[in-house]
Amino acid sequence: MDNYISFGVALTFLSAAIIYVTIKNRERNQQRDYKQIDNQQIDIELIIYKKEKDRLEERLRKKELSWENFVRLRIYLDEQHKKNMEQICRSRVK
Repeated sequence: MDNYISFGVALTFLSAAIIYVTIKNRERNQQRDYKQIDNQQIDIELIIYKKEKDRLEERLRKKELSWENFVRLRIYLDEQHKKNMEQICRSRVK
């Protein structure tokens, strides 16, 4: 009879340990997935910023833009990039 009680206690403890580890692993995997999504968003934003910057410089070289317009558009592009990065960082905190 004592064997059955100790066996039951051991099975209960083992079941609780398995459930605990499963829940912790799921939480850890979700956090890792969120980090990967955030990193992808940052990578995409940086690629878009670089492409837009290259387009502006190309238009300046082809003399489709004046220097003043280039500077104005470049400042605007930098501000938009900064806003987008702040928005990504804010969404990361939530």
